[in-house]
Amino acid sequence: MGFLYERRSRRSRLRSQRLVFFLLRLFWVAFVIWHDFGAFVYSLAGCKWPDKALESWSSSATRPTRVMLIADVQVPNPATTRNLWFGEDPVTTYLRKSWSAVSRLRPDVVIFLGDVLSSGRYVRSKQEYDAYYDRFKSIFQHGNGTSFYFIPGNTDVGLGRSSSFTEDAPRFFTEYFGPLNQLVTIAGHKFVMIDASKLVEEDYHRHAHDKTYEQAEICNMVDMVPSTPRTSGEPNQSSPSKHASGEHESAVLSGQPAFGYTSKLATPQPHHVVPD
Repeated sequence: MGFLYERRSRRSRLRSQRLVFFLLRLFWVAFVIWHDFGAFVYSLAGCKWPDKALESWSSSATRPTRVMLIADVQVPNPATTRNLWFGEDPVTTYLRKSWSAVSRLRPDVVIFLGDVLSSGRYVRSKQEYDAYYDRFKSIFQHGNGTSFYFIPGNTDVGLGRSSSFTEDAPRFFTEYFGPLNQLVTIAGHKFVMIDASKLVEEDYHRHAHDKTYEQAEICNMVDMVPSTPRTSGEPNQSSPSKHASGEHESAVLSGQPAFGYTSKLATPQPHHVVPD
């Protein structure tokens, strides 16, 4: 009897251990699936467009235009980022999953509020910037029904002066992402997009020379322009950015260069209106 009882006890323990192992495996599978997919979708569960509320206020039968704002994506540079043995670097993977979830909201317009690239100010060759831009496109894929607009940040075009910064950063950003300063009309609303890093940099120079805003007139500041000025932020109108849509264009805000770069806004040129 004792022998039979011992065998039954052993079998019971084995079954309990197998059940524990099975539950642990099930937990880890659910844990991985949740953190790889579920968490991104769940985070948007309470994020809804106020379409119904807007439609009740307006007599128009058209659907409201959806504008999404995204900030500080800081796409890693593939030239300086090492992939893991099982895939891409964690930041790129996270950005792909985040955009995959967010794009399900189907925005009409997406405005990136600066710091699009994590190290755009350090890129010195067009070949490297090409690969960098391709990485961005591979992450933020979108259809023809969605327009992208970009505002440069300090990681894109630089802030201040450093030997590690490239003077081509503003030109590269303009060529690939669009004007540094622009005015866009979306569904009857005007969006003024300004390269704020240049305004901050100008304020640094003004403060260094102990000048007030009233004293810091452009015509009186010629002697303060650095001997090696930064590349002007003005884009070349004859060569539109690679990301610019053929349908949607915007006015370029321009002005006289202050301290060796453009930051003062003037009357914009006629611009294209993004339809409702």
